[in-house]
Amino acid sequence: MTGQVDAGGQLTSSNSESSGRFHTAWLNMMYPRLRLARNLLREDGILWVSVDDREVHHLKMVLSELFGEENFLAQITWQRAYSPVNLKSTFSENHDFVLCYAKNIEKVVVRGLKRSEEANARYSNPDDDPRGPWKSSDLSVGPPADLIRAPARKRRPAHGTPPDPAGPIWWPGFVS
Repeated sequence: MTGQVDAGGQLTSSNSESSGRFHTAWLNMMYPRLRLARNLLREDGILWVSVDDREVHHLKMVLSELFGEENFLAQITWQRAYSPVNLKSTFSENHDFVLCYAKNIEKVVVRGLKRSEEANARYSNPDDDPRGPWKSSDLSVGPPADLIRAPARKRRPAHGTPPDPAGPIWWPGFVS
């Protein structure tokens, strides 16, 4: 929010999500920039755009209009967080998308990159898995969102006191 108020004292914003034109305003701002980016690309160039869940489908439509659907290369899911966050009451957002469009798909050559020895050193195969070297990752999860937003925490009942089935759920480490 910009902190501006209208004549009725209501907070206003240049592009509030409740305006009904939130996506349109954002895309109208992006369109000339993306057109310029396309014009600046070499004939064998590729545009890579990172975007989140809320705008990926809108942006893909605009890029398909500017570049042509035939020049769409990929929609890559980029995992930007390795552990679930649990700060939301619905889903943990741990990824973004990268949309890739070629200026001219007939001229693009994608060869990939070789992995360095330093990167290979991060993987091992201690259990002789036939699929080859692997690496475990952080599987920890934070507390549920409703506990984080709880207005007040109650003390845990004394040891040996049976819990009240209608009462709160007690999570280790979150008792004051």
